[in-house]
Amino acid sequence: MGYAEVGGVTRAGMWGGSAGSWKDLHPAGAGMSFANGGWGGDWGGEQVGFGQFGGQDRAGMWSGSAGSWVELHPAGASRSYAMGTSGGRQVGNAEIGGLRRAGMWSGSAGSWVDLSPAGATESYAVAAGGGWQGGYVDFGAGYRASVWGGHSGSWTNLHPAGATRSAVQGVWGDRAVGVAVIGGIARAGMWNGSADSWTDLSPAGSMESGANAVWGEMQVGYSYVGGVFRASLWRGSAGTWEDLSLGLPGAFEVSTALGAWSDGSRAYVTGYGYNSQTGRNEALLWTQSIPEPGVLAGLAGVGAFVLRRGRR
Repeated sequence: MGYAEVGGVTRAGMWGGSAGSWKDLHPAGAGMSFANGGWGGDWGGEQVGFGQFGGQDRAGMWSGSAGSWVELHPAGASRSYAMGTSGGRQVGNAEIGGLRRAGMWSGSAGSWVDLSPAGATESYAVAAGGGWQGGYVDFGAGYRASVWGGHSGSWTNLHPAGATRSAVQGVWGDRAVGVAVIGGIARAGMWNGSADSWTDLSPAGSMESGANAVWGEMQVGYSYVGGVFRASLWRGSAGTWEDLSLGLPGAFEVSTALGAWSDGSRAYVTGYGYNSQTGRNEALLWTQSIPEPGVLAGLAGVGAFVLRRGRR
């Protein structure tokens, strides 16, 4: 899932594993559109994002084609965005009464559930998985990493001790990944259900890092090492950090990983990088076979990943 600029218009779209497989999801009548997340295999499944209509951003979802667009914009919202989906539940945020509010849908605009906890000045839900929703909440003193279990009263504060700001960017079962600012440095990390379960994933020498997604034993994101932003893969600790940018041609100056999953026989990591030769960001897909079905082992050999590229 992602977007491409085609004919001067930013258009939501999806790929099936190669640049040539691009499918345009841009809904009719939209001035621009973005696909932010998806769930399910092949071209069916479900994709979420937003389209801009009459200058207003409006959350929506697709099921594999531009014509399948369903608008999720809640009543009374001035703008809305769908960011992630899992198991028929879509998450995102809407601006209602001048406040950004985390929320969840079940396939229609009328199914909107406000997840914003009492006293919050802002809240955002950006990921869904295993019946959980992840994001961040501000009570006036900075963002706090957060997860929910389907309603505002289920809000759990994951903000680590010593952090000034934190955010959940991805969830999978009882695991959540994201970033916390500690000692003035943004640090990738992972939680297992509570604030004190925080595990710092920031690799040695990194001046900044963040984890964007989690699947099974894989956590992916970026690390700023040696003056370069590098697409990154971890398997539960800082010491397992793998630099996925090593598999990129020299023309790629920066890169980041945005998603990860496995079909049982192969592991996949998606992201993008800036190509200095073409002067644009390009979508990237890394793949690797799994030695034993369902076992995410042997991923330390980054060179074994096969890289595919497409315009982003």
